[in-house]
Amino acid sequence: MTDSQDVKIAAFLATPEREADELFVGRVAQAVWVEERLRAARQQMWRKFAFDAAACFIVALAFILLGSYQVRLADEARVPFFGPTAAGFVLLAVWAAVALRPGTARP
Repeated sequence: MTDSQDVKIAAFLATPEREADELFVGRVAQAVWVEERLRAARQQMWRKFAFDAAACFIVALAFILLGSYQVRLADEARVPFFGPTAAGFVLLAVWAAVALRPGTARP
């Protein structure tokens, strides 16, 4: 092949110069912004979930300790495991099932 043939082939295969597609650039910028917002919301959700799970664990541990060890309060008073302690534990379990499930929108 000669140089003139190479120049002709290059001219045929060359893509025309054009300006940037502003609509495409805008959509990509918007997608990046949405991803950043979703990442921030996801991090906040996991942080709140960890805090709620820790609080739930602490309260559950308190109910279990009060119920299983029969902690003595003033003047021989005891906290029975079957009674208000068990009711509180059931309420805690219901709260955990509703509040800590994934996808729950809370302010």
